[in-house]
This record gives sequence, structure tokens and C-alpha cells, in this order.
Amino acid sequence: MPIRTRALRLFLIIFIISLALPQISFAQSQASAVLYEVNSEQFPLISGLLDVYDEQGQFLRGLKPGSVSLLEGGETITPDRLTERAAPLQVVVAINSGPALAVRDGQGFSRYDKAIAVLDNWAAARPSDSADLFSLTWNGGIVTSRVNPLTWRNRLELFDPQLRASTPNLAALSYALDTALETPLVPGGKRAILLVSSHLDSENIAALNDLTARANQAGIRVFAWIVDSKDFLVHPGADALRQMAIATGGATLDFTGIETLLDPEEWLGTLRWVYEFEYASAVRESGQHSLSVLISSGELALNSNQAVLDLTVLPPNPILLSPPSQITRQNPEDQFDLENSQPASQALEILIEFPDGHPRPLERTTLYVDDVVVQENTSDPFEQFNWDLRGYLVSGTHSLRIEAVDSLGLSSTSAPVTVDVVVVQPPGGLAGLILRNNVAIATTGVVFAGLVLLVVIFFSGQKTFSRMAERRRIRARQLDPVTQPVQTGLEPPTRPLPAANPFPWIRRKTPPPPAYLVKLTSDGQPAPGGDPISLSAPELTIGADPTQATNVLGDPSLSPLHARIQRTANGFLLTDNRSIAGTWVNYETIPQEGCLLAHGDVVNFGQLTYRFVLGKPPAIQKPKLTPIQPE
Repeated sequence: MPIRTRALRLFLIIFIISLALPQISFAQSQASAVLYEVNSEQFPLISGLLDVYDEQGQFLRGLKPGSVSLLEGGETITPDRLTERAAPLQVVVAINSGPALAVRDGQGFSRYDKAIAVLDNWAAARPSDSADLFSLTWNGGIVTSRVNPLTWRNRLELFDPQLRASTPNLAALSYALDTALETPLVPGGKRAILLVSSHLDSENIAALNDLTARANQAGIRVFAWIVDSKDFLVHPGADALRQMAIATGGATLDFTGIETLLDPEEWLGTLRWVYEFEYASAVRESGQHSLSVLISSGELALNSNQAVLDLTVLPPNPILLSPPSQITRQNPEDQFDLENSQPASQALEILIEFPDGHPRPLERTTLYVDDVVVQENTSDPFEQFNWDLRGYLVSGTHSLRIEAVDSLGLSSTSAPVTVDVVVVQPPGGLAGLILRNNVAIATTGVVFAGLVLLVVIFFSGQKTFSRMAERRRIRARQLDPVTQPVQTGLEPPTRPLPAANPFPWIRRKTPPPPAYLVKLTSDGQPAPGGDPISLSAPELTIGADPTQATNVLGDPSLSPLHARIQRTANGFLLTDNRSIAGTWVNYETIPQEGCLLAHGDVVNFGQLTYRFVLGKPPAIQKPKLTPIQPE
């Protein structure tokens, strides 16, 4: 008997303790990894958020980058950064008022008083700088929404739930869902509802499924304190609340008034953490690419949900900014020293566009001239080039293009741009020979003139000495009476010879040219100091190169051999020699076969303007008046 008595006492003690402990129901969930908020705006840098929970539904903390593998379109990538951080929480406490919450114990404290005391202590324990947003709803509507914990405590203290006059229903939960969905979540933040309710009537059980679906769709976890008598805790209305909590990933606690309520933070604390990750994408082409996460921590291996990266990936587009259409090189100090012609280089600037909207670092930019690499930039500044012109000693047209390669290895080339490099050549022929050797020629001339002068002085001195001796001999004969002549008579004077032309170099006056070109200013007036160009020769060529043109005009717009004027039986024919700047007559481009010039025509060679004038202008015909006979 003593043994049976002790056993019975032990059974009773265990039974009493079990009644005093709260009955807690958790969601029967397994470990999970949730991938969300994937951001590709900074492509190729991809970022996102990750929630990892163990078999007990607790957040799995302390993961390192080596424990996480990112699966991107078949490529396995280790994240460059994996950071665990706290995230704010949006919590809505929903009070489903009813008489069951007003039941008091022997000390006069109601079930509602005990629940409110735990909630108040929980809110008071929140940090003063907490970013959590608290809300409070009940059957009659929204009491307060999206406030800090301190303000929420004040509103909770003043709130009157009208327990005896209220009927339990789903209004408090519906208001809680509406309030939770009103405010957008910050990245990584989560929503939760803590429902304080007695069992539901049978008529409300069916409607609870719709609210559960809304919570699941919004990712809101619902936790419930089922406050009721022991008999009603097994009611289908209480089971319906438990099923809702399990379906949304929450938990429930049964409370009859004698149990100890758990601190809500034991449920909600696991929702305050999130992992941030970043990695460099391996995607190199446009399209949709899958992304998932593999977690490996100890014996736990998890695969996350699969996200889709919809990416547009295009190579960079290089553009030459305002390239010069023509570069003129010349040496003003020594026109025969072409190697030191100026400019020696040409600065070029480019613009790099990313058509896919994802700017990224550049690896290389290259300047090609006539498909030959001229300069390559492998570091900043990638947008600037300095084209070396020292090797261009002959005029020509050159093609420029730019190639750009980005950090993904994608490359593209700009459209080719043509640039004319005009090298002013020194004069050729006899004039060029004289100019090239002017110092030597001048020195030789001075030496030769000196030699000639010495010869003249020498022979002049010899002749002077001879004349002086001859005059002394003549003087001696004149003084000798024996040798004096005897005058016998006068001889008749002889007729003087005609005088020779003292200026044999003066020639007859040359006839005027049949036509000539008169240089004009920009306003069409004859240019001061400009000598007309005579058109006496059968053919005249105009250009910038003395070796090719008979008439050299010093203007950069002229080609080496720009135009040709021929004197024909029909008049003066002007043709263009495929010049760059072109030839116009009366401001119209001349045809390929040429144009016959008329008296007074305005002729343009590039930027130079001339007027064609005949030596004998045609007579101006007077207008004739023809009377009209009346009908």
C-alpha cells in the first residue's frame, strides 16, 4: 500500500504541473532557405537577401561565404560578400475581444489582464532606437497603426476592449492583415500577427481559410494565444486557429489563465535576421538566367527557391567625339624639313556608352588608323588618345575607329571616321632647288662676285698703267719739234655713224592677256594687293603643290593639284581635278566634264574667290523695244 500511495501522489503532482504549463503548438515545418529581393541593377554585381531556418524554425545564424554556393545558369559561384544583419519587424497585435478573456482568477485578475501585462513587458524591452513598427487592432477596428514600441504601449494602456459586450469573430484578424499590408517592407523586413483570441464559432471557421490564404500570399506569419477554458481548447474553433498558425509558419499557445505566457520575442526574434549577399555574375549574354542557393552547414544541406534573372547584356559602344575632318601639317620655319611639320600629334576624345544600361569598368580601349593599332589604353584615362602624326609626310585620307573591351570581355568597334591629313609640300623644280640650296647658292654667288671683282680690278689696273705710259709717250712726241706734224689743208668732215641703242635690254611692249582672274574679298570686292592671274598660256593649273601646279595659291583648303584652266576654240574651259574642297562657278559645283567661263563669272577654288575677266569684254547689247500693235 505505501508504494501504491507514493505512486498515486507522484501521478497527481505530474498531472497538476502539466495543467500549469502552457500547451504550445509549433508549425510542423522542415528546414528551409528562401531567396528573395534579387537585384541586378548594378550588373555585373548581383545582390540579394537570404533567409535560412533550421528544422525547429529558428534562423540559422553564423553562416560563412564558404557555406553558401550560388547556382547561376549552371555556374557555381561563391559569394563575394555574405553579411548577417538585423532587420526591422512589423508586428500587429490583434485582440479578438470576448467574454472568455474577461474570466478572472481568485485574485481578481482577468485572463486579458495577464496577457496585456506580458505584451507590455515585451514592448518595454524593445530598444529605444528600435525600427520596429507596432500596430493594434480589435473587433471594432484599428486602434493604432505603425508606431514605435513606446507609443504602442501608451495606446495599449488606454485601450478598452469591451470584453463583456463583444462577440468573438474574425474582424480583429482581418483588420490586422489590412494594417500589415499597408506599409511596404524594408529589404529583409518581415511581418507577423499575434492574435489573442478565444475559440471561434463554427460559422467563422470556414471564413478563416480565406484569411489564411491572404497571410500566406503576403508572407505574414500568424501566431496565436488561444485564451479560453480547458473544455473549449479542444473545440474545432480552437483547432482551426492552430491549423492557421501552422499553415502560415507561426505557432500557438493555449492559455486558461493559470499557465505562464511566453515572451512573444521567443517567437518573433527569429524573424529579425537576414543574410545579404553579393557576387560577380558570370552572365555574358542577354536572356533569362536561373539563380538558386545551396546551403551546406554541418549535416544540414538546403536548396533555396529559384529566382529568375532577366538580363540584357550588350557590349560597350565607343563613339569618337567631334573628330577633325582635315588636319594640315606644315613647317613654317623650314618648309623642306617635313619631319618637323606641325602639328606633331592630334588629341582625340571618345565617349563610351553602355546600351544595356549597366555601366561597368573597362579593360582596354584601342585606336586603329587604317586598321593598324596606333595607341592602346589599359588604364585610365580610357577616353583619351593622342594620335602621333610625325610619320605622315605625304597628304592622304585615313580611316579611324575605336575598339572598347569591358570587364566582362565584351567588345565592339565604332563606325569608321575618315580624316584628311594634308602635308604642305615644299616647292619643286628650279625654284625648289634654289630655295632648298639658297645658302650654298648665295655663298657661291658672293665668292664668284668677289673673284670677278678681283679680275676686273686687276685688268683695270693693267689697262690704266698702259694708258698712263701711252699718254707719257704722246706727250713726249708733242714736245719733240722734230716729230710735230705739218698742216697741209683741211679734210672734209665725215658723216657721223648712227648712234647705237644705249638700252638694248628694253623690249617692245607685250600685248595684254586675253583673260585673267581677279581675287575677291568675302564681300565680292577686289582684294587689295592681289595681283591678277594671267591666262595667257594654253593651259594653267592651280593647286597647293609647286611640283604639280603652275600657279600655287597658299590656302589650306586647296588640294595639291586643285583645278585646270584650258584655252580652247570655244573659250576658257575650267575643270576640277577631284579636289577635296571642290571648285564652283557662280556658287554652283562644276560638272565633271568642266565648265566654259564667261566674262564676270565668280570662281571659287576651295575658300578662295576670283572673278573671271576677259581682256576685251563683250559689248553690252542695248535692249530693243518692240511696239505692240493694238488688236
